[in-house]
Amino acid sequence: MSSMHDNDSDDADDEYSQFSDMLDLAALSELDMLEAEYLNLSFTEESNQDQGPREEINQPSETGIQSGCRPSPPVATKRPRGRPKGSQNKKTLEAYKSTNDTRDIPLSLGQEHVEGESSIAKRPVGRPPGTGPKQRAALTGISTLEQAVKKRPVGRPRKIHHFGNATLSASSSINGLHVPGLSKTGPTHRNTSVNARHGTLLVSMSPPPQDSQLINRSDNLIDIQDPSSHCSVVPSEYQIIPENDPSRIVDLDDEDNSSESDHECKDESRLLQDGIGDEDDGDDDEGEEDHAHLHSNRRHPLPAWLQDAFDACVDQSSRKNCGADGLPPLYRDHQTFWFPRPSPYFQLRKPKITPQDLYRCDIFLWDPECLIKEGIRCPNPHCGARLWRLSHIARPRRVVDLDRTFWILGYRYRCPQCVRPQSITFRSWDPRILAVLPHALAAEFPAQLSHQSGISKPALNLMRSCFQHGMGAKQFSNALLIQNLQNYDNLHLSYLHEIAERGTGPFLDKKYKSFPPFHDQSSDGLHGFVPSAQWLRDMYDKFVAEHRLDLNQHTAMLTGEVCAIDHSFKLTKHIAKVNGVPVFIALLTVTNEKGEIRICDFVETKSHSQYEFALTQMSQSLNQYGHIQPTVFYTDNMADKEFLEKCFPSLCCGVIPVEKYAELNPFTLPGHINVSVKKSERAIEDAMCTILDLLSDNDTTSSIVIGLDAEWNIETSESGYITGRGQTAIIQIALDSNIFILQVGLMLAGKHLPLLLRQVLANPYIIKVGRGITADLKYLEQACQSSVPFQGALDLAQFAKDRLVVSTARCSLADLCATVLHQRLNKNITQRLSTAWEDEDLTPQQIQYAALDAFASLQIYNSLQKIAVPSPLPEKPLAGTPIILWSGDRSRVIASGIISSHIEDASYAGISLTPSRCVIEVQKILIPGAIVTYGGRSTTRKTLEEYGALPFHLVCLRKHLRISETPNQPSSNCSLRLEANSSTDLPISNTEISADELVQPIANLAEESSPELLLIHPPSPVFEGSSINVGDLIQGVVRSNTPLTLGACNNHAEDPVSREMGEQVLQELHTSKSKWIKDIRSRVLKDPFHVFNMFYISAGHGLLQEFSIALRDAIFIPDSSDRSRIIAWGLAQNPSLSWNELLFTRPHWLWRRCKRIIPPPEELYSLVSQVFQSYGPLKDAKTGLPLFNAIAWATAKNILELVRKGFISDPPGIALFYELGVDVKTGLPLYRCIRGTNMTEGGVHTHLRSRMPSSGASIEHTQNCLNDFVIRHNLLVGTYNSTGQRYVGHYSIWLTNELQEMISLVQDMLVEPCLLSGWINGNLYKKTNEVTGVLPIPEKLQTKSAMAAYVPALHSKQPLHFLAEMQGTRKPVLPIHSNDERTLFRTLMTENVGFNHPITGPNWDIAVQIWNNEADVNDKISYKA
Repeated sequence: MSSMHDNDSDDADDEYSQFSDMLDLAALSELDMLEAEYLNLSFTEESNQDQGPREEINQPSETGIQSGCRPSPPVATKRPRGRPKGSQNKKTLEAYKSTNDTRDIPLSLGQEHVEGESSIAKRPVGRPPGTGPKQRAALTGISTLEQAVKKRPVGRPRKIHHFGNATLSASSSINGLHVPGLSKTGPTHRNTSVNARHGTLLVSMSPPPQDSQLINRSDNLIDIQDPSSHCSVVPSEYQIIPENDPSRIVDLDDEDNSSESDHECKDESRLLQDGIGDEDDGDDDEGEEDHAHLHSNRRHPLPAWLQDAFDACVDQSSRKNCGADGLPPLYRDHQTFWFPRPSPYFQLRKPKITPQDLYRCDIFLWDPECLIKEGIRCPNPHCGARLWRLSHIARPRRVVDLDRTFWILGYRYRCPQCVRPQSITFRSWDPRILAVLPHALAAEFPAQLSHQSGISKPALNLMRSCFQHGMGAKQFSNALLIQNLQNYDNLHLSYLHEIAERGTGPFLDKKYKSFPPFHDQSSDGLHGFVPSAQWLRDMYDKFVAEHRLDLNQHTAMLTGEVCAIDHSFKLTKHIAKVNGVPVFIALLTVTNEKGEIRICDFVETKSHSQYEFALTQMSQSLNQYGHIQPTVFYTDNMADKEFLEKCFPSLCCGVIPVEKYAELNPFTLPGHINVSVKKSERAIEDAMCTILDLLSDNDTTSSIVIGLDAEWNIETSESGYITGRGQTAIIQIALDSNIFILQVGLMLAGKHLPLLLRQVLANPYIIKVGRGITADLKYLEQACQSSVPFQGALDLAQFAKDRLVVSTARCSLADLCATVLHQRLNKNITQRLSTAWEDEDLTPQQIQYAALDAFASLQIYNSLQKIAVPSPLPEKPLAGTPIILWSGDRSRVIASGIISSHIEDASYAGISLTPSRCVIEVQKILIPGAIVTYGGRSTTRKTLEEYGALPFHLVCLRKHLRISETPNQPSSNCSLRLEANSSTDLPISNTEISADELVQPIANLAEESSPELLLIHPPSPVFEGSSINVGDLIQGVVRSNTPLTLGACNNHAEDPVSREMGEQVLQELHTSKSKWIKDIRSRVLKDPFHVFNMFYISAGHGLLQEFSIALRDAIFIPDSSDRSRIIAWGLAQNPSLSWNELLFTRPHWLWRRCKRIIPPPEELYSLVSQVFQSYGPLKDAKTGLPLFNAIAWATAKNILELVRKGFISDPPGIALFYELGVDVKTGLPLYRCIRGTNMTEGGVHTHLRSRMPSSGASIEHTQNCLNDFVIRHNLLVGTYNSTGQRYVGHYSIWLTNELQEMISLVQDMLVEPCLLSGWINGNLYKKTNEVTGVLPIPEKLQTKSAMAAYVPALHSKQPLHFLAEMQGTRKPVLPIHSNDERTLFRTLMTENVGFNHPITGPNWDIAVQIWNNEADVNDKISYKA
């Protein structure tokens, strides 16, 4: 591939790298601190089980009541199956009656006497006398309220195990686990008791002696020596792995929602637990409510331990405990939002311990109103009254964290003025309340809330990272469950170890409550909760939706100079389905020259109107943000050409010459320039005298300028690899009409330079200009061990950037020469990276190369110094002074003009003209979408285009202005070439390969002297089936490295019929060959690799392999200069390597260092037609069939037509290879190719499938995952391809944008401020209309198809309303997906003329209108387009 995307694939396969990335992103939260706390716990996973025989207490004893141990009430047990013991059946009763008087029948037989016959007595209606609740309470001494059993909730019981109150009569145990040091059957003592009211087992053990200061042994536990406390019950079991039970009812509730393929591919995912607990167990989170309905929604009661903790926190924060400043003690004294709570270790040091003591009851107090002196204003529009604190919210808000749950204590605020018809209240965590708080205060809020619950920010950030790396919601839910269970079991284990330590001595007769299961819903249970996958998706969707505009803005501001477009029809078949039917027909993707995703949209219709909408918006954004319009577009379907040229008029512009800077004349030395080589110190001293003599002894302000450059040898290893640079061998100096070539290699080897040369280098009044001159002088200073620093360096790149000639200071000397002097400076890499610079006699080529560098530097300086440097405004600038206006992030010039005549006014347009502001008259706009501010965060943000027609006046900040003439920006074409040739471009990735690199040429057909062609053996077996795609064949063939001599074609006879067809095809094209388009060629080009995919040829033909290789070598030709350099390098190796040896043994290495060009149409046509003519008619030796049949010749004709029109050849003047730099091991240049659509197909579509959710996910979730994929891909790939460095930031770009704005705002208040550079801030530009994901239906198509527009107030409650909202239509546009729609379609096809006209057939324009009219009146029918 030709972009970073393949390297991204390798990283995605590395699980450790993925997890590291996710932890880095989640580090923005307190995750590390929480993890450290968990890791300090050193527990082992063991449990005390099977506590031995127990006796059940059926009746309470008065002794137990008197001793303070409340007896347990009778435990209701389920009636056992079968007849009760001692009962009799009907036959037994009859037999008894036959031998006894019926009056003597035992009462146990339930007989009653009826006159004339005997019958079995039935149970009387009602409760037996004396068994009512009052009578039982009087007998046991327990109140009726305490005896009440919780009523069964409405509806089907949840699929969880209930323990505790009215559910279990004994404690729980876990099979297969035991406490170390104790027998697996339980402790040796048999004394146990049970608290039947709470369903918890109290176990007595003898603890070892403890510190009396830590543990009070007096009254914390039950004394088992008291007979009233004795019980003997068999503990119930909570099985981790249930036993086999074929009769068990199994719920496969997801089976009907997934396809068969999903089950086959995701069996492991289907085995995961999908959440646990009640997701609706909370208060309804309405934005604003009537106070009368505060408690209208009844929820499950809070567990006792949580209710007690919550009530204590409420009481502590009540008004009565607040100080004079109105702050609760938590804020005033502790200065924290978290109520303090002892850690588990100190809880276990208490004399009396219970499982509830170890539950992490972390409560967060959120009452921001008391922290703001001026109060919080009502968020309702046109109100602004100060809110009052009404009361605390009755229930705490539950929030899911990474391995536990915490709760938020909030307050309700009332607006005294808003009445509708009663007072309106707001929760303290209402998003509108959070939005008006100071940033630092709002940042303290720890969660993202749902309607009735919430998720912590660290957990949300980690979930987002997991989703970005391909983890599904169900997998993340299961991961949270595992973390929660492990944390809970650690607490449980710590509890058991503490009990075991107390199991001796005075504590032998004491008992403790048993730890309930994680999901126990009893009053003493944890009520453990882990959200389901759907809940997590909803939270993720809510988060991404809040930032969707920021994500779209970032994508819209990317460049698009060399683009590739591709339509994926496979991806949409696996995602976003409704009733098993895919919603979208295709995914439209456009990538730019850096491999960044420029467009990635779902398409619902086959009409090009949606494509055109996305592309037109892209074109508008490029103009709006000051980017160059596309110069070339690659596609695999030339049918895209028309609408691409329609959307991008730049694709119809004239042709630029082929070679880079080929339109420029070469830079040469004028005839009067004298070049002299100086070898000796005396000769160098004499030359330096001519320079020093130009300095005036009396005028210390004068200076002279010289062009200076240096050359050095490269250092190589025994294997020929470059290991570094050698010492400087040549210093070249240009002054006026003289150029001095100073050979100083031997002198520097002796650690010295001639005295006068050192004086020239150290003299600050002798300005040394060049590219990278500072580094050169520094090296020379260190090499000669000079005690005086070498000064006077002036880097031309920065010099040009300061004058706005180039946009970057990283351009090369050749780029500056082309931009400033408009001449081409040839840079021969073989000479530049050479081992011959220290030779005693330099070659003419070396002298010429060295002289040109120095002279070009001097000439570039002379041209640049004529351009004024933009300077800051004086304290009192004069009206009419020419100025330029920078963007807020100082990344680009956005406009130019003059100082306004209103400069002396006190204000302008209602804006006070402070010393930091200035009024200017804008005369030229460079970036229409740029936003201009004049200070402060609340200022009006207007773009330049919103000010109206030129010229116009505006107020801006003085620090954004510079005095300058009209900006000297380089032309668009030159800018493109500079960027393409920058030495800082992306180093080629190990996995990066472009379309043309997939078809590697084996021999150059243009070399007529080559007597034979070489080819590679294909792997065995090669083919199956009757035909094969030539493109697939080439990919398989190049994997083998065994050469094969071509020439077998000479042994094959020609088929006359095929020969005749070929001659006819070639003759037809030959007659039109004179119509070559030489001046204007298409900028919409066919992806060259897809040319091979057009051929389908018999798989068994003996010449198939040779033909494929020959066609490949005819299209892709190695660059002659690169080929020569590689051959020269190979000959210098020991042993030497030939071109063919490198080709067969190291093809991938070879093509990274050798450009391959596709010749112009005139040359390419001849090469390709020769291959067709040579191989097409040849017959196979076995079958006698020709290689080309009629279909193949038709394909050949189409390919030659594409060649003739210039749709395959490299476009002239477009840089398709970026020179990344020089290989440190070989000294050869490295290239990155951007030709073709592989960056789109392989870089995006290949990786997108694994990052997108399954077909069961909602359309909204699919949309949000796509948004997140795009931003992650662009930051990773774009950064790497632009800078060669990996992206190390996060993907929350809204944080980076705001951070950059705030640093700029308070810059003057910071000590040594560190500005954020290299970041284009989307907040400083006009908001884009581009979207990623679901495209809106164009208005013209809506009108044509009789669709109504979407109105949120009317259409937001319908099914799939999100899709309708994104499409902008009243109903979503969907394919036929339901039985109602299928029935309607069949009816219309048989009865409606618009669907089935007897003569013309269907008129689909009318049919769509008829259908949509029916959809407007039928809720079960969706729109069609």
